[in-house]
Amino acid sequence: MLACWSATNDIMSTSACADSAKALLTCMRTAPAPTRKHKPTINYHLARLGKTLN
Repeated sequence: MLACWSATNDIMSTSACADSAKALLTCMRTAPAPTRKHKPTINYHLARLGKTLN
């Protein structure tokens, strides 16, 4: 997409880059969202530490 914009100065994707923009949009819609592993917060760790200190 960036290469198309750079080569043709078609930043709004109205003519030469329209097909590339549509293909990118389709790809982004069908790609699965990345799943993130839960990362415990600092509050979680402080609560655990507080339980062991008491």
